Amino acid sequence: MGKRCDNIWCKKIKTAGAKITEPRQVIIHTLQQVKKHMTVEELYIRIRKIDKTIGLATIYRTLDLIQKN
Repeated sequence: MGKRCDNIWCKKIKTAGAKITEPRQVIIHTLQQVKKHMTVEELYIRIRKIDKTIGLATIYRTLDLIQKN
């Protein structure tokens, strides 16, 4: 990833005072690529194919930041 993240989801994370980390960029990128509604478990499975170091808790925390702001 490593690209500049300036979409609405990144702005929400920044508004919450959190950093746009590499795992969060992977999560956001994956969300942008999905063309249907997914469960968190389905999202987790997709993300693990990209980066096995990203845990379920990181996905939940990132989604929580996006949702709250």
